[in-house]
Amino acid sequence: MELEQVKAAWQREKAAYPYETDPAKILADTRQQAMKRDQEFARKQRTQIICSLISLGVMARWYNPHNPPLANVGLIVMLFCFALMLAGSIILKLRLRVSHPELPRKEFLMEQRRKISARIALLRNLMTWFFIPAMLGFLFWQVALSHSIQMKIVLIILAALASVGAFLCYRWQIRRGLLPMLEEIDRELDE
Repeated sequence: MELEQVKAAWQREKAAYPYETDPAKILADTRQQAMKRDQEFARKQRTQIICSLISLGVMARWYNPHNPPLANVGLIVMLFCFALMLAGSIILKLRLRVSHPELPRKEFLMEQRRKISARIALLRNLMTWFFIPAMLGFLFWQVALSHSIQMKIVLIILAALASVGAFLCYRWQIRRGLLPMLEEIDRELDE
């Protein structure tokens, strides 16, 4: 008797929430979501590249040969790291600009998985290998220019807070934005 009740409840739920089981419709929806995701990522990356170029141009004007050598070295390290971060974003944009929605389902999903994995790898590499040295360059630059111990301590605290904030922001972006997409694609690949 209990099994029949469960079966009846399941059939009522199935009737109440019909869903599309047509594989062609599911694939078309997946492709549409992927294309929308690619367009959004391209828009964000284009804005990021333009802002980075403007920032690099402004920061390059701060170089002064009359500053202490440690300040100039710190500024150069910071600019170099930011330029490498920008180059990584541009290279990723060029690598991921082509999408092939006409591919068969499995190949299309594998292509989307590679794109999202490349975005995750870029964010992790930027944080580890470029942002931390850039913040150290900022510290050298500003500490060498400041004249009081209190100002140096404040700069170190601000740089530490900015680094922690950026690290948490990147982790949140990966955990909330990119990893769920990767898990969704993995689920679809397993079906």
